[in-house]
Amino acid sequence: MTFFEFWSFIITPPPNFTKEGRKVGDSSLYEVWLADELETRELSRTVRVLLLVFSFIECAALLAMTYATILDHLWGLIFFLSVNFLFTSVWSLLNRPAVMWLFMLLWWPLCPFIVPSLVDSAVATDQLVGPEILIAFMVLLRILNFAQQLILMVVGFLLPPLDKFGKKHVLNDKFYNQVIESLFVYFLSYQVHFYMAIVLNLINLAVAIVILVFEVTLGLHSWVMLNSNLGGGVFK
Repeated sequence: MTFFEFWSFIITPPPNFTKEGRKVGDSSLYEVWLADELETRELSRTVRVLLLVFSFIECAALLAMTYATILDHLWGLIFFLSVNFLFTSVWSLLNRPAVMWLFMLLWWPLCPFIVPSLVDSAVATDQLVGPEILIAFMVLLRILNFAQQLILMVVGFLLPPLDKFGKKHVLNDKFYNQVIESLFVYFLSYQVHFYMAIVLNLINLAVAIVILVFEVTLGLHSWVMLNSNLGGGVFK
């Protein structure tokens, strides 16, 4: 897959699954990771409880080990999360316009520039707050993961996938899918995959450019991969 093909795969906006059904394909990053999330429907109640316990222990450990000055940034991140909740809700009500989806994805990269002004301790100290915001964001993701596991466990207990005759509850299954997709977007699971995919694509492009430069100037790639007689590049 080329750089532009992968870029198109990353930025393709999600279709309206609520109206079109739950047929998830693999034509975009959103669909691929949503399909992975939907597989959690098959988890048993015991596994759900264990995931919730592990998530709680993880959150408690992170909160206990993180400095209070770093946790102060959580208030600014909660503001960003609240705005994200608002725009995601409006985006869903408006049948998921692509322009609004792009704006939502550009919202979170503004954190390093806005969050410090929302936190008194960051303004009072003249220091680099980027790493602190990153750590606070990781803590926020763990908290959201705990909340997500809690919601999925409660929904799983209230809406069993099978009735007393062992047949699948179609309405329960559809509602559970909608809950999973909502948490996937509202609790930043998709956004994390989106930004990581962009970073990987840029790294892939940078490596390709470096290899191209070495190949044109020194023929290093051909010398290593093919034949030593092909080395030299423009200096041969």
